[in-house]
Amino acid sequence: MRNHTRIHHRLPIELHCEERQQLIPCHTENICAGGMLVSGASCMRKGDEVRISLKPEGCAPLTLKGRVIRQTGDHCALTFVDVSPATSRQLHKLLTPHWDGHDLLEGVITIAPWIERDDLATWMRYTSLLADWRYLTSAVTVAAR
Repeated sequence: MRNHTRIHHRLPIELHCEERQQLIPCHTENICAGGMLVSGASCMRKGDEVRISLKPEGCAPLTLKGRVIRQTGDHCALTFVDVSPATSRQLHKLLTPHWDGHDLLEGVITIAPWIERDDLATWMRYTSLLADWRYLTSAVTVAAR
């Protein structure tokens, strides 16, 4: 059983394997507060210690220590190791959706990684909820003026 909710989010990352002095450009398939699934790291082996460099758009670069806990073909699962409180806050900020409430399509795209299902009915419900939230938020803002 997982301790953290995984978010399907594709981020470019670099893995630096200390043991082999190798820099591997790859990307995340999913990520959570405790680790990530990475694609493009076929040379990694279970137990390898790595330094993970994330450069998410709109956020400060983030460097984490990790350990490979599973390797299958082109994918490897990493667990984060020795995460400082400051790094944990940065990671939490990255894993929390942020939407200013203005553009509905932007809201749907921003929230998309947190939606676990990919059927049209689910997307329509989320779009409707975001539209309602946007309407309520703008009505409260206008009333406060």
